[in-house]
Amino acid sequence: MIIQIQDELLFEVPESELDEVKALVRQEMENVLTLDITLSTARQIKQTCVSFHLLQVSVL
Repeated sequence: MIIQIQDELLFEVPESELDEVKALVRQEMENVLTLDITLSTARQIKQTCVSFHLLQVSVL
């Protein structure tokens, strides 16, 4: 994880690990607590100039 800004997390992830990290982050963020409401996440992926992808995750 590079940075957290309020309800957003920013990760720098090699392309080979992108699917695994997306699934892990989604699972952990959406199931961190047992609540009466459902937490959902939004993800955006942007490629950097060094073969890494930036994964931005927000809680909706």
